[in-house]
Amino acid sequence: MRTLAADLGTALGGCAHLGELRRLRVGSFEVEEAHTLDEIEADPQRFVLSPAAALRDMVEIVVGGEQLRAIAHGATFAAPALLGEVDAPGPFAVVDEGKELVAVYERRGAGVKPAVVLAAQESTGRESS
Repeated sequence: MRTLAADLGTALGGCAHLGELRRLRVGSFEVEEAHTLDEIEADPQRFVLSPAAALRDMVEIVVGGEQLRAIAHGATFAAPALLGEVDAPGPFAVVDEGKELVAVYERRGAGVKPAVVLAAQESTGRESS
């Protein structure tokens, strides 16, 4: 918007700028959901979103069992193996059955691969020192 105002000013043979600009939404997050830093500092648990909630605009893929274990290790998949019938460009918020974010996957050719993996890897049964 700032550039548009400057370009319009130039096109009209002068100068122009915005005196005020306010963002009213980003994706599905609207200004009514915004909070001040003081509010957040006073009660972070009330206002800070979970990672899964923060990615609510992404297509959600629910996984469990062996798929979840493979994702925790950064596995890549053929797209249908992870996405099923989902025909969206991605990226995808991959959550466990409790709706906790475990990874974000992206399409790569005919497959999908992790961009970020948050799932904790299972213990090997050995203690590290």
